[in-house]
Amino acid sequence: MNYVDLFSGAGGLSLGFKDAGFNMLFSNEIDEYAVLTQKQNLERLGESSNKVISCSIEELHSKIIGREVNYEFQGEKVLNHGSNKLLYKKAQTLNSEQLKIVKRAKDIDVIIGGPPCQGFSSASKGNKSFHAKDYKNYIDDPRNQLFKYFLDFVGHYNPKLVLIENVKGLVSSSNYQQLIDNSLQNTGMGYFTYSQVFNSAKFGIPQVRERLFFIGVRRDIKNAEEFVFYLDSLLLGQAHKKLSLYEAINDLPPIRSNPKSLNTKKENEIPIGQEGSFGENESTLGYRELVKGLSDYVKNINTFKGKLIEPEKLYNHKSRFNNKDDLKIYSILSAGKTLTHNENKDALKLVKYSTNSFADKYFKLDPDKPSRTIVAHLKNDNNGYIHYGKVPRGISPREAARIQSFPDWYKFEGPLSFQFKQIGNAVPPKLAYVFARIFHNFLTGGIEKTIN
Repeated sequence: MNYVDLFSGAGGLSLGFKDAGFNMLFSNEIDEYAVLTQKQNLERLGESSNKVISCSIEELHSKIIGREVNYEFQGEKVLNHGSNKLLYKKAQTLNSEQLKIVKRAKDIDVIIGGPPCQGFSSASKGNKSFHAKDYKNYIDDPRNQLFKYFLDFVGHYNPKLVLIENVKGLVSSSNYQQLIDNSLQNTGMGYFTYSQVFNSAKFGIPQVRERLFFIGVRRDIKNAEEFVFYLDSLLLGQAHKKLSLYEAINDLPPIRSNPKSLNTKKENEIPIGQEGSFGENESTLGYRELVKGLSDYVKNINTFKGKLIEPEKLYNHKSRFNNKDDLKIYSILSAGKTLTHNENKDALKLVKYSTNSFADKYFKLDPDKPSRTIVAHLKNDNNGYIHYGKVPRGISPREAARIQSFPDWYKFEGPLSFQFKQIGNAVPPKLAYVFARIFHNFLTGGIEKTIN
């Protein structure tokens, strides 16, 4: 069974679908480092890296579908959001070989993806217009229009199933959830739809991460409407006990905060295990020399298609620089308590800015509970993701990847800050696997195999 992954990021959704037995025909992503991560890991799995189509969705749309996208439901203006300018400036151009791969794609059973709607992210709620219920600015944000391209590809290929992942904020944002539902229902041959917010922590992933998922089932598929009816019980029936952060990352070797700013070059690294090490992007010592015992969780995330895979090296376990003021705050914070909590009054005294809008800027993760949501903002700093250990530092990309359920053999490419961004934007692979396995059962065995 074949699938296509649009807005694929670093490949979290794809990894879950591959694990469940699906074959990726191609993926599309604009971010250069996410593309590199996907390509390198495809090669590790013995697949062609050419399947990753590295260009903007707009260019791919123009070459394959060749018509303008309908924005009639949008506001009058489209905001030129600065955060997208650099992304598009660095975007690669679709080449002839990639175009051939896309044009050869046939018999697409599933289209998956996470078209960005960052304007609705809960991180945007500090904006006055959001508090004033002025949703027009959010609808006009071009990052909230990209799902129209996604739907055009659905209409073009008419897959049997569709899966869209997006931010929870869509639920309350000016009926946008209903807009996507209705749009999908009337796309191509038409789809029965289902949408629901799911918390990753309920699926054996050590992170409180609430995201909205849309599922479309093509109307002409046998028992399509019945399948949609059962989706609630099928998905909720996959729930597991909550896992703690300790269970996810405590076996990783200790490292310290990087002592110097801009100290990112490989030649400046101190091998993990030696005094003063702030980690390495690829360890000098072997993986099993550094990770002594594999917990059930680590065995689970490192298992792919029923086989436990152990990397030769430990990847992406490296700390960033933190200044002395931040490290002092880190060291006296109480784990799991907000900065304004009474237990953190001494730490609060050291903060040099107003905490009215940023009360959660400094936060030490609680080892006995699931982590807070891993977000792309980690690209900028670790202040909200402080390691619970005795040595004050922010979490490493590998620790963030563990929390997201990425296997240790999945290496993230690019500078450390962009590794964090890729991880924060991703769908947890083990959550993707839950959806993929249900889809696989339905497509191969029908409704009987799926619900029994």
